[in-house]
Amino acid sequence: EILIVGDGASDETRETARALAAADPRIRFFDREKSPRRGEAARHEVLRDARGRFVSYLADDDLWLPRHLETVRELLREVDFANAFMLRVDVDGGLTPFLCDLALPIYVRRHRDERRQKNYMPLSCVSHRLDAYARLPHGWRTAPAGVPTDLHMWRQWLATPGMRFASAQQATVLGFPDGDRRDAT
Repeated sequence: EILIVGDGASDETRETARALAAADPRIRFFDREKSPRRGEAARHEVLRDARGRFVSYLADDDLWLPRHLETVRELLREVDFANAFMLRVDVDGGLTPFLCDLALPIYVRRHRDERRQKNYMPLSCVSHRLDAYARLPHGWRTAPAGVPTDLHMWRQWLATPGMRFASAQQATVLGFPDGDRRDAT
């Protein structure tokens, strides 16, 4: 299934999402007012209504490569939380890798360190089991000011006892940060 969360979506996006949902019963659109941050409460609500076994996120400024879902699905057969890595597409066309291997303690420490607000696992790189999400103490919730919303969530996963993690060893996501492209056509 495809669950589209419209966190303050434009009229054009809303119209497109509704048309997609009308054409295919596997697609559902959740039209929500713009949240204070990044739609965390809407994500939590939608996941309570989800019917799949695995959850993968796709932000509006990213693109999954063809094998992304297959790659994370294979990892999630054995773990609760999986991430691939992203290649950020710079405005000049260059590629910058966002690497994070949760098998390496340094990445786990970096994500758990409250003094650091750097996230090495962008939203579109992460997938998890829906049944594991139900074991989290809170699920998605609004992050404190100055803390990236996805980092706030990943810290919850990393702090929950018994969760199992794995990282893909290839890039399966392209990121096109909108902050770099505000004036682009």
